Amino acid sequence: NYAGQGTMVYAPQISDDGRQFPNFDGLSAKWDTGAEYVALFPNVLIGVHRDHYFAIILTPDGPEKTVEQIELYYTTQHATTEKYADMRTTNSAMWRTVFAEDITVVEGMQKGRHAPAYDGGKFSAVMDGPTHHFHKWVAQALCDR
Repeated sequence: NYAGQGTMVYAPQISDDGRQFPNFDGLSAKWDTGAEYVALFPNVLIGVHRDHYFAIILTPDGPEKTVEQIELYYTTQHATTEKYADMRTTNSAMWRTVFAEDITVVEGMQKGRHAPAYDGGKFSAVMDGPTHHFHKWVAQALCDR
């Protein structure tokens, strides 16, 4: 099972001189500014962009800790040459910043769940579709036991 969401405003500035990574072949115009982010249940996250993708494996290490293993992949071997080394470093740093921001949010939500007044929360139809889908998947798996 899976859930995901997309964006239509993906436009990172990886290089000061206008260079870009090679794109995947045969992409439609949607991918000029589009990207897709998919969660493969229970523990894999994938982000697909016109010029690279990432995979994150989430490994639980107890009820209060999860370890993330992140890998970045590029469209061609050419994108892994010295010509693009500075851009790969910049891209990696950009994603490291984004993922660190995400961790802060997730850790804050986890702390909030320990609050005595926490009632389980509410789903937002606009923002929580993937989370709701995950909860349905878990519930179904538990019912099938």
